[in-house]
Amino acid sequence: MYMETLHAPSIAPDEDVRAGATLPVIVPANDGVVDADTALSLIGISNVPVLAVANGFTRSPRRIVAAVDFSEVSLRVARLAVELAGPNALIYLAHAISRDSALRDASTVGLSCRHNAADALLKMCAQLRLAPGVSLHRILLQGDPATEVLAFATNGSADLIAIGSHGRGFLTREFVGGVATRILQHSRCSVLTVPYDVNSTAGGPTTNA
Repeated sequence: MYMETLHAPSIAPDEDVRAGATLPVIVPANDGVVDADTALSLIGISNVPVLAVANGFTRSPRRIVAAVDFSEVSLRVARLAVELAGPNALIYLAHAISRDSALRDASTVGLSCRHNAADALLKMCAQLRLAPGVSLHRILLQGDPATEVLAFATNGSADLIAIGSHGRGFLTREFVGGVATRILQHSRCSVLTVPYDVNSTAGGPTTNA
C-alpha cells in the first residue's frame, strides 16, 4: 500500500458549481448499523448525496476514506468529503488497482498502472481546498475495490466512507455502482454516496424522516 500526506492548496471552485448547497439526505441507522436497503432505495431516485449513518455518528467525521476511480463524480466525492470533515480530520483519498492490472505492471516496460494512478491522485489533490488542521493522504490499494476499501476503512477506524454512485433509476442495484452497493451493505461506519449529477456540495445535512 502506498501512502503520502499532502496539504492541498486553495483554488477557485468549479465554474459549474451553482450558488447554494446540495445537502445530503440522512438515512438513520437501523439497529445500530447502516440501513443499506433504505439508502439504496433513496439513491435510486435521488440526485443529491445520501448519507447512511452508522450507530454513534454524532459529530463531523474525523477519519474519512474517499474512494475514487477517477470518473467525473470522483472529484465531487473528494470535495464533499473535505467539506464534511471535522476539525483536524484525516482524509484518505483511496484508489484500488485490480490484481490483474498489478500483474500486468510487473511485466510492462514504461509507465505502469500504479504510476498513472498515483499521478491522477496527485492531480486530484491539487484541486481540493483544505481547512487548517485537516490533512490529506493519497492511498493506493491493490485488489477488489469494495473489499480493499472496506478493509482499509475498518483497519483505520474510519467514521465515514465517501463514494460515488453511477446513474440512478428504479432498478437500484443495477444502476448504483456495484462497489457502492457492496460498501453500503457491509460497512461498519457511515457511508456517503454522491450521485453522478450532483451540482454542488457543502453545508449541513438534511434528515430523511
